[in-house]
Amino acid sequence: MRIIYRLLTIILWSGTGFFIGTSIYRCYDYYAHPDKYLVTSAPWYLSIQINAVFTVIFASVLLVIMWLIKKRIKQDGGSLS
Repeated sequence: MRIIYRLLTIILWSGTGFFIGTSIYRCYDYYAHPDKYLVTSAPWYLSIQINAVFTVIFASVLLVIMWLIKKRIKQDGGSLS
């Protein structure tokens, strides 16, 4: 169970880092090429907002699973370290 817990921690931080990285790139791309975003009717930051919603859902599910695993490890008398 400890291995699964650590793996989920890595996945959680990787997903968060991916969201932050892609958001920074989208902001940079907008400021570097603002003409490209004039064609669309949606605001340039809409994709960041959509990804934020998916990231929050993804992180919430992972955190609930991690909480359940942590609870089960403590029931069995083991520690996470």
